[in-house]
Amino acid sequence: MPKKDIIAVDIDEVLYPFLKEFVADHNLKFKTNLKVENFSTYEFEDSLGINRRKSIQRIYDFSSKTDQINPEPIKDSKDAILKIAKFYDLVIITSRHPQYQDITVKWLNRHFKNVFKSVHLIGYHKIIQNPVYKSDICLAIGAKHIIDDSLDNILDCAKKGINGILFGDYPWNQGNLNKFKNITRLKKWTDVLNYFGIN
Repeated sequence: MPKKDIIAVDIDEVLYPFLKEFVADHNLKFKTNLKVENFSTYEFEDSLGINRRKSIQRIYDFSSKTDQINPEPIKDSKDAILKIAKFYDLVIITSRHPQYQDITVKWLNRHFKNVFKSVHLIGYHKIIQNPVYKSDICLAIGAKHIIDDSLDNILDCAKKGINGILFGDYPWNQGNLNKFKNITRLKKWTDVLNYFGIN
């Protein structure tokens, strides 16, 4: 049986509605009136009006909550992932900090049990002392494609020959992709299925 191609998949804003959950929790905890629409960048300190250190601490505090396993996956992601897994080997590569490995795996097992061959939490490269990039993991494991909502991650992977699917039409991932023939923006999971020719 021929070996399946590998697709790397991000978690937050691709499978898991992180910003929606974070905003709801932040409003409850800090009595704020934030909306998802307030976040034009994924540098949360810009929208929260606090410094980066405090912003990261609030993200970490939220990420460590045990109820993180409860939220439902992003629309159509579960059905699409299960279909894609029949034809490709899927792996998770996320910028979540490695300390959240257990809670992340619990959520994946709850909603995508036995679907992903491996899970890599590499941390956010801008705040990690010895950063690892998603492109590094993709090259190491031989991933041919990556599905991610971060323009920076997709551009880095594309420059190294990895086909990038820029997921979602989010304020933080806008940009001109014309000069990259191996990047495709896909707004929803049904588009991803069409891209891979899966019904």
